[in-house]
Parts: sequence; structure tokens; C-alpha cells
Amino acid sequence: MAEVGLSLGCNVGQCVLTFRYVIAYLQYSGQLCKVSSLYVTEPWGTSNQPDYYNCVVVLRTLMPLPAFFRFIRELENRLGRESKGDYKPRTIDIDILFFGNTILQSTLLTIPHARMHLRRFVLEPLKEVYPEWEHPVLKQTAKDLLDGTSDDSKVVRLSPYPKWLYSSSING
Repeated sequence: MAEVGLSLGCNVGQCVLTFRYVIAYLQYSGQLCKVSSLYVTEPWGTSNQPDYYNCVVVLRTLMPLPAFFRFIRELENRLGRESKGDYKPRTIDIDILFFGNTILQSTLLTIPHARMHLRRFVLEPLKEVYPEWEHPVLKQTAKDLLDGTSDDSKVVRLSPYPKWLYSSSING
């Protein structure tokens, strides 16, 4: 069974409802282990769009990586994700941060995620739920990666898990 880390991002539509749907649907692929708090973050790479909502989910799956990747892409497509290029507004963005200890670089997918160590909006929620996770290439924990990042973008924790996932309010 592989342990998988996912980063969820959204800045178009009803993001919290989208995240609730994604997290419920992810349970068809395996066992949900951890969900971070909900964060609001500045767009990374551009400032010409609304802020994002972000969280990190950790689950365990028996699916092989190619099947899991297809599962995630189909879920994004179902929720209206359009391939508009990097740094564009999204109804949903699901990035595979890690898949067990897999190290993979292909034209379709890089595992662990190629830029996760550069992005505070990924590292803050990852550190919250899995501070001891160790990057299989960089050999640093999530906590160490966050402590060492030069990304100073705004990342604000809105609501702790599980309150944001089950409550009608996302504050506090």
C-alpha cells in the first residue's frame, strides 16, 4: 500500500465545496489518513487573479501510480479543470506531491512534485499534517523544507481540519 500526498488548490467557484467533493471522492482510491487545515494563499507565479484555497491530503492506496494518476486527472476533468497553462485560475488543481518513495521524471509526471519544495502554500499544510515526511531526493523533512524556503508569499490558515470539512462556516 502506497502512502500518497496530494496538494489541492482552487480559486474559481465554490472552492470549499469542491474540496469536500474531492476528499469524499478520494476515498474510492484508498484510505484517507490526514487532511490539513484550510489555507488561503496568494497566487504563486502571478498576482493577476484571486487568492487560492489550499490544503494537503494524505491517503494510502493499493492503486499503482499510473492508475492513480489517471484517477486524479479524471476527477479534475469531472470538476471542470481546463488545461490553460501554468499559473492560471483553477476550479481544481490536484498535484501528487509524493507516492510512497517513488522517484519518477517523465513528460507527464514528476514524483516527488518538482516544485513542491519551493512553494510555501504546499509546505505549510504539509508540515501541519506530516512534518516528519522526508523528501526522497532532497533528504529533508517537510519541516526542514518549510524552514529553508525562500518563498515569502502570504499563506493564512483559515480553519482547522475537520471543522472546515464538515462545518457550514470556514472561519475559525
